[in-house]
Amino acid sequence: VCADSRSSGEWRQPFETRNGSNRLREIPVISKPEEHLSRALRVSSRARLDAVTKRGKSFNELLRLTSLKKLDTFRQELANRLETYLRQFPRKSKLHPYEDTLVDLTLESIGLNKYGGYNGVLEEILELKKKINIQGKYLSNGIRNAENKKGLEKAFEDAFTSLENIYRKNWGSVERLKLMAIALHRLQIADVDVPTIILAGAPNVGKSSLVRVYSSGIPEVCAYPFTTKTIIMGHFTDSGRTFQMTDTPGLLNRGEDDRNTIERLTVAALQHLNSVVLFTVDLTEDCGTSVADQLELRTAIRERFPRSDRQWIDVLSKSDLDEFFKHESLYLENATDPIRVSAETGQNLEPLKDRFIQATTEAAENQQAPIPKP
Repeated sequence: VCADSRSSGEWRQPFETRNGSNRLREIPVISKPEEHLSRALRVSSRARLDAVTKRGKSFNELLRLTSLKKLDTFRQELANRLETYLRQFPRKSKLHPYEDTLVDLTLESIGLNKYGGYNGVLEEILELKKKINIQGKYLSNGIRNAENKKGLEKAFEDAFTSLENIYRKNWGSVERLKLMAIALHRLQIADVDVPTIILAGAPNVGKSSLVRVYSSGIPEVCAYPFTTKTIIMGHFTDSGRTFQMTDTPGLLNRGEDDRNTIERLTVAALQHLNSVVLFTVDLTEDCGTSVADQLELRTAIRERFPRSDRQWIDVLSKSDLDEFFKHESLYLENATDPIRVSAETGQNLEPLKDRFIQATTEAAENQQAPIPKP
């Protein structure tokens, strides 16, 4: 049974689908509404009675039965395609929390939040499917009750026109579904089942450079519709295990309520992904953020994601630059066992790798979620 999203808060899919992560990959390709309508008209025009049904029928009765067959085919082609779409969209409550947040941010950016977001768009399609089925079955009565050939032909024409008009009046609902599917298809999403190393910190502190250094191949450049900025995501293996490493959009030193959309994505990654945090600091201040502000940001993030809940490593980047040592003592007063690294010279890159792999293993053990083996 489909509960009304307006009363329950969530569109509920009337069909069971498998549980698991990365459910957004199941989202179907949606036809343009004009293509859907055109196909339904074309298929219904070819609908024919089988030989058994035609046997012994008068001309008028054959005309009536053929008209009913064409109308019912038209109704089914319209409604069943919508039903197929609904089957293939996962329940929002089944999404991983990180995916759920990413969906909300994406749909907000393209204006679909004013239609109820993910569940609201699906609810519109469910209602359209219901209208088509109810009206189609009702209109068939006009064909059944027609008293003569002329009345039958008029009832048939009126029925087709009525169903087509219902679909056309709700054209926007299908277009919104297509827009939502396209936007979600384009998302590059971290595999929530793979151990993740998240590089966090202020903007331009060297996070993406480290991702590129450690990645075994060319890192993915992940673009999102709610920002012009991109996220770099790389993968590597160690002792037969696969890991993923991602930079995150830079965080500014401000309150959670003041964070913009792209910063909220970083917070979602920190909050929901099974991850180790490499908090990256630029002591040279070449990034444009003072060391004092970076320290305040570190304190705020640590308070929200304490060590008991998230493995944490302080990384001091750009250690090859002369300006690096100017503020080092200030940071050492506030950080525990930070590691100095340089993506340019390779300083301490291997020791850092050893530390975050060990931290990832400990995080998995603490959460009773073993690292997947190949």
